[in-house]
Amino acid sequence: NGQLTFGWEASYDFDDEAVTYKFELADNYQFNNPISVQENLITPQAFCNALPAGQYFFRVSCQNESGYTQTAMADYEAEDEATYYGVICFYINADGSIVRG
Repeated sequence: NGQLTFGWEASYDFDDEAVTYKFELADNYQFNNPISVQENLITPQAFCNALPAGQYFFRVSCQNESGYTQTAMADYEAEDEATYYGVICFYINADGSIVRG
């Protein structure tokens, strides 16, 4: 249908405050010039237009009503062996299949 769907597990707030999510998608792990930034999401999913073959990265953070922010627990180890927390790498192949990096 020409659209990608991203989903993640819902966050839990110990004080039972509402939580919103921020989703960021880029073609580099430093998120320079992001492809998509979606803020104030109330459900744990985001959508974007289909992307060409290549390597991509996304990250999700959540924020409660008090303003406390937490990033996802995943991490990406870059070629320089630095670890970037909250970043997930994936590849879109020429045939449209998606593989996690």
